Amino acid sequence: QELEIRASGLQVPRSLTTTDGRAALEFFEACDRAVVIKSASGALTPVRRVSLADLEVFESGLTTPVYLQAYVPGDNVRVHTVAGRVFATRCISTAVDYRYSADEGTTTRLEPTEVPGWVAAACLRLGGGLLIAGIDLKQTPDGQYFCFEVNPAPVFAWYEQYTGQAIGLALVEALSNAAIE
Repeated sequence: QELEIRASGLQVPRSLTTTDGRAALEFFEACDRAVVIKSASGALTPVRRVSLADLEVFESGLTTPVYLQAYVPGDNVRVHTVAGRVFATRCISTAVDYRYSADEGTTTRLEPTEVPGWVAAACLRLGGGLLIAGIDLKQTPDGQYFCFEVNPAPVFAWYEQYTGQAIGLALVEALSNAAIE
């Protein structure tokens, strides 16, 4: 996905997938110690900042792959594309992973938002031939947009519930139109 994301015009944070503890430590230092760790297996786990305990594991040697990414400050923006339509949600939270803010003792506020036209166009390209896609972005304080991933089977009810966006209705309409054709 990284190549497709870059080709769309969106930035991708510096990242490393490795089983080499030394490479992980070097990456950590190269990113000024501002790094998050994500699941490398596809399992749903919270994104979190790399901790001292992680560094000890890196130093002693890794037995499974880790996916590290430079930390990007700013607001998360979840974009759902549905049959050529764009629904953007700003996810405001102090948690590293807004989906798990309660685990960090904080909250997340979801609100509908607009993204610049070029970002919407990039998301529509990334959604490509998919009826629905969920695109995870971050908008930095200086207005840059980074893209983390494109999900071809996104959860959308949570975003719809808190923003009032008609994502489900757009999906039903798209499916109905496809059935008629």
